[in-house]
Amino acid sequence: MHYWEYEFVAALGSDPQQVAAQWIPVITSADSSAWAGGAPENWARQSFELARDHAYGKLPPPGPKGVYMLDAAYVADATDVVSMQLHKAGVRLARVLNRALAQH
Repeated sequence: MHYWEYEFVAALGSDPQQVAAQWIPVITSADSSAWAGGAPENWARQSFELARDHAYGKLPPPGPKGVYMLDAAYVADATDVVSMQLHKAGVRLARVLNRALAQH
């Protein structure tokens, strides 16, 4: 899982502020509304489904020594999934924080 937790994220850019600045203009109001809907349980289920279908479902078979060689198609798909999940996470975190701060 090292690749999913670090390598594919790092491939998006090394400067978090620059990456965020690139993403903010492409997140539409419709995206924001759709992603912020539901509850954390729904978000966890979606993440499970993505892991099942992409992280594990598209994983190539291991080589003779049990080592996985990730091909370009897998890396491209994984990077796209990670990017989308980080977009959603930002919107969802903003929703949670806005609700928490509105109560005080």
